[in-house]
Amino acid sequence: MQKTKATRDQAKALFLAVRAGKVRTVISILNAGVSPNVRDSAHFNETPLMAAARYGRESIFLELIKYGAKTDAHDSLGGTALGSVACRKGSVRMIEAILAKKKHTQETLNEALYFASADASEEIVKALIKSGANVNRKESDGGTALIAAAAWNRPKNVEVLLKAGASPDCRVSRGVRDGDKHYKKTALELAVAEGYVEIAKMLQDAGSKIGPPEKTPTKTESVAKSWTRIDKWLMQYAPKWKPLKKAATSEQIQITESKLGLKLSTDLRASYLFHSGSKNQAQVFPSPFDISHYLMTLTEMVQEWRMMKTLLETGDFQGLKQKSAPGIRKEWWNIHWIPFASNGGGDYFCVDMSPGESGTKGQVISTNHESGNHKLLAPSFREWLFALANGLEDKTFGYSDEEGLS
Repeated sequence: MQKTKATRDQAKALFLAVRAGKVRTVISILNAGVSPNVRDSAHFNETPLMAAARYGRESIFLELIKYGAKTDAHDSLGGTALGSVACRKGSVRMIEAILAKKKHTQETLNEALYFASADASEEIVKALIKSGANVNRKESDGGTALIAAAAWNRPKNVEVLLKAGASPDCRVSRGVRDGDKHYKKTALELAVAEGYVEIAKMLQDAGSKIGPPEKTPTKTESVAKSWTRIDKWLMQYAPKWKPLKKAATSEQIQITESKLGLKLSTDLRASYLFHSGSKNQAQVFPSPFDISHYLMTLTEMVQEWRMMKTLLETGDFQGLKQKSAPGIRKEWWNIHWIPFASNGGGDYFCVDMSPGESGTKGQVISTNHESGNHKLLAPSFREWLFALANGLEDKTFGYSDEEGLS
């Protein structure tokens, strides 16, 4: 029968019937010529097949496939019917029916295994593995199927995954359940911490061991070594995020110093010889009292410094009360403060080349354009960057798509 363009009422009736599990009503609407691929604008443009998967309506799901439902369609969030079937309400018959169409990509298959490992039966996990899902694939949040199964206490799924070759030494990312609580632990360490005895034994039998915790350096390293550790962390835990520009040249730094009329500190110079700024103002510097800051390029540094110098010279800061921490000059702004990071709203992290009494030349300070509240962050840029590298490795900081490093 030729498919007709569904009216709004017909489409609504179809989705209501799917939700209520009314198989005959669904068939009647489809027999009337309504396409099985209409979209529900009220729920992220999902199709009836996606809705049937979400509600666990096996009979309706199978009928929709018979009537030509597209098994590879995506909703506006990127979700698929395969991904929905892989969750708890899906069944083996549903997963087999959709896999038989062979319309899925490797990426959707891997993602479905990740969901199923946490939320579905071992039969569904087996079916996805049989179809070629990669048991060791890391998802966008850094998690693996085995970590998902361990985190949600699914021992049968853990057993299936291990038999299929899943690495027992994978580590917890922030994106999985209790990721902040167990960040960087192995699946075994997570299982032991949560008291999942059966899973812990399986992982130990597979060769996983609880080793000594990773040692965080205690002696301050060079700027280059700290950046190397930060870059390594980003590659491991935010592999799709490329926030930093390549190194500046010595000539570019000399030109910047000429425009400022100031020499950069040795540490700050070393930093720009490693990374010359953030791409698209990516937030790479967490702030304990504000949103994360981005690393300014040398051009941005000069622009912001000149703007603040002009405001200072035209008297815009006269009469304003500042709150400088000990070691910082009691001024709203000082031309010897070199801004290297910004939150995009007028606040900066600066290297202070003219400290107050008890301060240290080259110390890192923060400024706030509304309160005049200047805080001391570290005695030097090298120590400040070293603390960031340590903070990433010891889980003080982490990555999110919305906030960068925070």
